[in-house]
Amino acid sequence: GIITNYIVTWNTTDEDNVTEAIVEANITEYTVKDLEPCTTYNITLRAATCKGYGDQEVNVTTTDAEIPASPQSVSCRNVTSPRNVTVSWQKPTTKCVVRGYTVNYTGYVQWSDDVETNTTETEVAYVDLTNL
Repeated sequence: GIITNYIVTWNTTDEDNVTEAIVEANITEYTVKDLEPCTTYNITLRAATCKGYGDQEVNVTTTDAEIPASPQSVSCRNVTSPRNVTVSWQKPTTKCVVRGYTVNYTGYVQWSDDVETNTTETEVAYVDLTNL
């Protein structure tokens, strides 16, 4: 059948609230506006005819994301022994929500070729390193 219009729907991947727009068939371009930065969306385009919706669905996932800069003002505090330290930093400036940090640290054994590399993850802007 002849396409009478298109149905455009979109929602973020972590919510069920769907926004819908009906677009006339002669429109060849539609801009989804007011999307939140650094958020993934599912966008669906369905053709409608006088007999109903078309069988074809095109799912598009789009992300407007930036890679945040490295944290600034890294410092060590609460050095309670040579084996324990708290490393803290200032959160990077970004329009995105920072969901976590990965901290890599390497220890060199004095008077030896031994090297120990470790990784820890945290959601806050500091990490307590113990048993170094």
